[in-house]
Amino acid sequence: MKSKIFLLLAVIAVFFTSLAVSCTQTDDVTADDGYSIQVKADLTGTGAVSFNVNDEAKVLNAFGDINVDGHLKADLGVGILSKTGEKLAELYKSNSIPELASASAGIKGTVIVILKSPFGEIPIYEKTF
Repeated sequence: MKSKIFLLLAVIAVFFTSLAVSCTQTDDVTADDGYSIQVKADLTGTGAVSFNVNDEAKVLNAFGDINVDGHLKADLGVGILSKTGEKLAELYKSNSIPELASASAGIKGTVIVILKSPFGEIPIYEKTF
């Protein structure tokens, strides 16, 4: 079970790292304007949860799957570029956050995505399966 949790955390880290890498920024990111994403998951069952983050401007472009076999509870945070954080905040303000996660029929539970910014925390997405 520990190896499954470690694998899930690795997949989530790769997912959000690819989200951060897919965005480019011309100026340096300083500690004062840092953004991060926190993903909380509490899932049971057998199957997969698929993540897909895309927008028309191609600022957000990441995807990945998490396989669950039994019970999985995770809390992962990863830093993202300011441009990505600002784009997610804009989508949240306009009530335009896309569907980020879907699950196969055998999965029950909740996924919560929190955007952390210099201005505070915003729970931008919550999905119950």
